[in-house]
Amino acid sequence: MRTLNLVRDLPNALRRNFSLPLAHALVRTRATDPYVVSFPRSGSTWPRTILARIIDPHAGYESEVFNRILPGVSGPRFALGVVAAGSANHSLAHHFSSLHSLYDLIAVPRTENVADAYAAGARKVRRVWFSADETLLGSTESLPGRMSQYGAEVSFIGSWMPERGPFMAKLIQRGVPLSIWGNGWQKAPEWPAIAPFWRGAGVYDERAYASAIAAAKISLGLLSKGNRDLHTHRSVEIPSIGGLLCAERTSEHLALYDEGTEAVFWNDAAECAAQCHRLLADDDLRASISKRGHERALRNNLFNEPLMASIVKAVLDESDPIR
Repeated sequence: MRTLNLVRDLPNALRRNFSLPLAHALVRTRATDPYVVSFPRSGSTWPRTILARIIDPHAGYESEVFNRILPGVSGPRFALGVVAAGSANHSLAHHFSSLHSLYDLIAVPRTENVADAYAAGARKVRRVWFSADETLLGSTESLPGRMSQYGAEVSFIGSWMPERGPFMAKLIQRGVPLSIWGNGWQKAPEWPAIAPFWRGAGVYDERAYASAIAAAKISLGLLSKGNRDLHTHRSVEIPSIGGLLCAERTSEHLALYDEGTEAVFWNDAAECAAQCHRLLADDDLRASISKRGHERALRNNLFNEPLMASIVKAVLDESDPIR
């Protein structure tokens, strides 16, 4: 097993001039190797990490895994040429997007990304749903000890984005008892109003993350306008853990859950605040929605392993139609 982290291990000069032929030279890939990649800003850490773990159950997290190859193993090898959408890897992402025609399959979680990928020269594109990590299920055994740390009336776990500051400020103005964990909120123009409700940096440990969701009476699901989201990982994770999802009303959220019985949706901050106040006043209703939402999430089966199995199958199955 050989691992190469292109961001960490390459000299700056090579990073600036990175190309697919260079990747082939560095990791000794073959022209027949299948690739699984995602379109820039469509969420790229999940395929890179999940597929690496399928190949090697002991693989590290996305910061440790960039390209993984299994030399000398019968059958195809998987070279994971995936670049994160973050600013540190932005130029690398553009290098890969300019070479879409060389990849066997590009998996994207947004309908708009399908046309984007084909426009960039992709040969085969598969649109997938965001998924939850199976390890989050049953990760709340230590919840009683974490209630003082993560217990919340209405919780949001996520980074600041320009559209999120005004939204949170409006909720605060309407008396919603928020608890916010995430990075970058100090940059918000609304920070003076938000600061009393900010409880710490982002929660990345999976047990802590699961506990934080389970310890909240209501968990907000906010979308990224820049990413053109209609659902996100949290849309799947929150009900899978057993939390109550209170998210923006979109066609994809409505396809995932029955409104009012399995999750709660809203169109703007005013409706979100009203939903939060209604739910906080009714313990039985919250318990019912959380239970039914969890059951629906399990039926939806939007988890990493079946997702990646379907992607790997699509890579290997030449009869699988182009989507």
